[in-house]
Amino acid sequence: RLRTVRELMSSGATTAQKWFSSSNIASLRLYREASLLTRMDLIPFIVLYAFDANVYFFPQIYKDFTQSMLEQYVPQYAHFNFQVYTWSLLGCWFAISHAFCHVIVTLLEYWHLSIRCRIQYIATDDIARATVAHVIPPAHCGEDALCALQTEAHDDSALFFMFQQIKYSIDALTQKFVELDFPTNLAIAHYIDPTPMSNASAEELRLKYGANEFNIPMPNFWEVFQEHATAPFFLFQILCVGLWCLDEYWMYSLFTLFMLVVFEMMMVKRRMGNMKMIRNMRTKPFLIYVHRDKRWQRMSTTEIVPGDIVSLVRCHAGMDDEITNLKHMRDQTIVPCDVLLLTGTCVVDEALLTGESVPQIKEPLEVSNPSTLLDLKSLHKISLISGGTKIVTSSFEDATSGDDTDAAAAANETANSKKQSSSSKNIVDAIRCPPDNGAVGKVITTGFHTSQGELLRTILFSTSRVSVNNPEAFVFIVILLCFAMVASGYVLYWGLQDETRSHYKLALNCIMIITSVVPPELPMELSLAVNNSMLKLLKQKIFCTEAFRIPFAGAVEVCCFDKTGTLTSDSFQVVGCTKLNIDRQTTQRLHHRSVANLRDSVDRDIMLTDIITTNAKKFSADSTFVIAGCHSLIQLEGKIIGDPLEKCALQAMGWSFSGHTASPIAGAGGGGGDSSVRIWHRFAFSSALKRMSCIVSITGSNNSKKMIRLVCKGAAETIGQRLKSMPSNYNEVHSYFSKQGFRVLALAWKPLSGAGAEHNVSVARLKDKQFRKSLKRTALEHDLIFAGFLVFACPHKPDSLDTIIQLKASSHAVMMITGDHVLTACAVAKDLQIATKPILTLQPYGGGGGDGSTTAANNNNN
Repeated sequence: RLRTVRELMSSGATTAQKWFSSSNIASLRLYREASLLTRMDLIPFIVLYAFDANVYFFPQIYKDFTQSMLEQYVPQYAHFNFQVYTWSLLGCWFAISHAFCHVIVTLLEYWHLSIRCRIQYIATDDIARATVAHVIPPAHCGEDALCALQTEAHDDSALFFMFQQIKYSIDALTQKFVELDFPTNLAIAHYIDPTPMSNASAEELRLKYGANEFNIPMPNFWEVFQEHATAPFFLFQILCVGLWCLDEYWMYSLFTLFMLVVFEMMMVKRRMGNMKMIRNMRTKPFLIYVHRDKRWQRMSTTEIVPGDIVSLVRCHAGMDDEITNLKHMRDQTIVPCDVLLLTGTCVVDEALLTGESVPQIKEPLEVSNPSTLLDLKSLHKISLISGGTKIVTSSFEDATSGDDTDAAAAANETANSKKQSSSSKNIVDAIRCPPDNGAVGKVITTGFHTSQGELLRTILFSTSRVSVNNPEAFVFIVILLCFAMVASGYVLYWGLQDETRSHYKLALNCIMIITSVVPPELPMELSLAVNNSMLKLLKQKIFCTEAFRIPFAGAVEVCCFDKTGTLTSDSFQVVGCTKLNIDRQTTQRLHHRSVANLRDSVDRDIMLTDIITTNAKKFSADSTFVIAGCHSLIQLEGKIIGDPLEKCALQAMGWSFSGHTASPIAGAGGGGGDSSVRIWHRFAFSSALKRMSCIVSITGSNNSKKMIRLVCKGAAETIGQRLKSMPSNYNEVHSYFSKQGFRVLALAWKPLSGAGAEHNVSVARLKDKQFRKSLKRTALEHDLIFAGFLVFACPHKPDSLDTIIQLKASSHAVMMITGDHVLTACAVAKDLQIATKPILTLQPYGGGGGDGSTTAANNNNN
């Protein structure tokens, strides 16, 4: 059966067939093992060794044969025949030279897999006969490897091979090796399928995808040292040491040999330490709740497979810990795989993967449109919890659902959901609260296919050692070799003129001149230089995971920077909120105010008081409610965690945030009076949509009647398209502040209760979890009421300008990449001298820039 399937798959194959479909492979060829009689590294040398032995042990035969040939064809040279002992000596030298060639061939097979494949294997396009695959990765992504073709334990007809910890299986339809097809780009309906996972199905998936673990074998010290000791340049160094020993510098040679061996051992020790550090980065297995066979089961994280429903909590117990009380669990959970959040809320620390110091809030997957394809790069990124991140806090219920006063309602809702779970149409509704009350998500990738696994693979299989094996180094060596050949020829010519000079010494000196082109210390000096560079970078808190890139730094011509947090600081200052009743005359004044005057007025807190309110505690009530209710902040252990921009705005108004409610601090006053704003539901910020919104209830003093509103904020051009009535000076006002380098957010709101409300929403309905999930942002985020522009100042970092000036002085091109408004980016680029010439900004005609004439005027001003 296996041969029949293989022959079917290999039929029609040609020599130019491409056997792979993966971006992680640059080239792949199939080979079968050659027989011993056809291997070019055995039979030819066996014949030569036999000839050498025959010459050495039976020299008389070759002497007589040579004598007869000379007498027959060139009798005048018959007396030049060698003696018997000379033929024996020739046989010895032949054996030595052939052994040297055999060693060179063996080393070439060890150094270059392509040479080994040509000598020990036979290329084939018949997969039925192939036994190994020669896989070459893209540049700087590791070394090529010979991977054995294997068959699946549960299916003899399925072929696969392992390369860089990734499994590649043959696709019977395309006849190509492809990576495992993890469910990462299917329709939303697949991820909310209510069909429960069974243990039998999980076992089949485990056989396909493997265990959820990072199997990083620890190599033996002598194995790694053997790899270093057989490197081409190290053997060349040993050859140079041997040549020096033949001269009178044997003490220097032995010291050099000792230094080289000690240095290589130190390099091996460092590599072993790095490998140990990488192994310690692995997530250790722990017990986790998994939903299988319609119930929650506690099992090891290594048994998780794609499609499993898991519960994520902040702390967990170890494998040998039988504690089930969460209060006694102290180990912070590191997510063992990539999980798609389905229900509940989760705050994660992604510092290990992205370097982002601010914890990120993850929102449940939007399931309102099941036919939408999962997009983990942008649209659904906020629902992806990457493997390797730390759980800061999590809960089964939404962060905006219920409080202590609503405990009974929440309990009734949970009970009703349990009764209806059997008839639910998706897993989000059918799933029950896990025993640990953790956030519930669906596993999509495991093992080395997760975000943490890709990071480990990058560190493991990138070019691990720095060498002189690059084109620039070889060109330099060839130039030096030309000079060395000339010098060696000069010494040889004049040495032969001196009859008293030893020819042995002369030949040795000429060879040493040529070999001195590459000094034995060159690779060591290069490694020391790179290591010294890495240490200096480490002192500056700059970590380099790929050492081979450091020598390339001298070839860098363009430096690209992010804006927020890199060129500008992470701390924001609230400049103010624009007023709504701005007359046309005041709008015209915006075109006549200079940048210098504007900046001076900011420092004196008298910035155009006729169009902007600079005191955050005196913002209008509508603006205050939008700022207090439209954010993604959470409270953890008494601290507010979230976007620094949102925290800055809340603090400037004198408001505090606790639980799910924002309220003014006692005595702070403000435009909202003594009202409090409670968040019931969030539509998370999306970089594609450029906005976020929340459904809030506003309660006045003495618990007066609650108002339900949709509060929204985002980019000015995006909010402007969704306003019920756009002010006539909308574009002029936000463009003016953007040109000065300020960050501008448009604020808007919409009533959801009371007279004139399109949707009659009450607090009682908001307490219903199913009702909140049925809400669609596209149906709500329209016909908004404008509440003003919130303007922030983001000061530049003290050393940004000096750094830019130094880079440009060293002939580096400097660029800034940012997602902020184009006018804000232009202003920052001018201030930091990234742009010293007039800037032409391109905007869509009639989109966000008014009519064509207005856009053209803005471009000319910039």
